[in-house]
Amino acid sequence: DGIRLAAAGRERQHAQLVLRPRTELGGIRIECSSLRGPDGAMVPSSALRVREVAYVPVNTPTDGIGTRGLWPDALPWIGEVWKPVRGRNNPLWITINVPPGLPAGNYVGHVRLSARNWRRDVPLRLHVWVFSLPEKTDLRSGFGISSDNVRRYHNLTSDEALPKVWDGY
Repeated sequence: DGIRLAAAGRERQHAQLVLRPRTELGGIRIECSSLRGPDGAMVPSSALRVREVAYVPVNTPTDGIGTRGLWPDALPWIGEVWKPVRGRNNPLWITINVPPGLPAGNYVGHVRLSARNWRRDVPLRLHVWVFSLPEKTDLRSGFGISSDNVRRYHNLTSDEALPKVWDGY
């Protein structure tokens, strides 16, 4: 029944839409509508972006979990026309940048895929929460943070010093 997402204002939410054509469709045009919400409120179509999930060939796995073959990785922008491969999953990565201050409620629109003799409108539903995220966050990312990294970075030599420095993070 389509794509369903929920987000706060100023939040970025993502979804994947996968097309696996049985026949050659040729070039496909992708259009996102605006999302209409309560009392005429709207998420403009310019707040939606669609990128292709591109595959990277892996010939030498980097660890015991990896395998040889195609791995989805890069997210290149799609030009005017997208060309999915017949008989294979062709994922699209959809991003919605929810504007701050939108009225809470349900917003509805669609993603349209169209080729020469083929068209699909995929419903896109977004529930917007009653709040917006702050403009600036105090911590941009916690990726890679650990007590061992903090200990090394600050040259901490005792266990007693770690809690005070950690609290600063």
